[in-house]
Amino acid sequence: TDRNRTYSRSIFMTDPESPAIKAEREKFEAWANANGFGQSLASSWAWQAWKARAALAAHPVSAPAVAEPPMRIWIDTEFNEHAGRHELISMALVAEDGREWYEVQWCARPGQWVTDNVMPKLGKTAITRSAFAESLREFLAGFKAVHIIGDWPTDIALFCDALIVGPGVRLDTPPLTMEVIRLDGESADPHNALADARAIRDVHLASQASPAPAAEQRTGETE
Repeated sequence: TDRNRTYSRSIFMTDPESPAIKAEREKFEAWANANGFGQSLASSWAWQAWKARAALAAHPVSAPAVAEPPMRIWIDTEFNEHAGRHELISMALVAEDGREWYEVQWCARPGQWVTDNVMPKLGKTAITRSAFAESLREFLAGFKAVHIIGDWPTDIALFCDALIVGPGVRLDTPPLTMEVIRLDGESADPHNALADARAIRDVHLASQASPAPAAEQRTGETE
């Protein structure tokens, strides 16, 4: 460990009887004599620096581990507005590495707009809330850290609500961060959460890959 290496270096540098430091002392004195310094450097900063360099070479410090950045995952949901609240119907998560997750919950009383525009495009059989939560937990468990990106606050709110599985009980997840950003993607199948999440991902990645527009050059005389 780094603590053991630090301790070993301190012993190496301060114990004058250690074979290692005696060997380094002989090499230092030979170098000093060969370069015309004689014994005047015997107890100088040069010897201290020599010892420090030798100790570090004998017990190198490993570079600190670089934290792996969180996986970016884009989200989209479809929901029913009933009695003044948002009732989750479907949710899709599309990761930057290509992994995807999509599930549908049962909606007992969909509104007319939802009946006409969302329900026909679900493409999956609805499952219970508990099964939905367990499926979500299993998907998130595949990542060390996650950064959820949505284009609408309600998507993030419904994601957070799905993590709560009982009074004071939440799903066990990797570290999570979240972001809401305005993204207008063109979905291959509007109001299907999976298709919409893919579109959000695609437009976000495309916007980051495109160079920023160059500033317009002003022509003519300056004042």
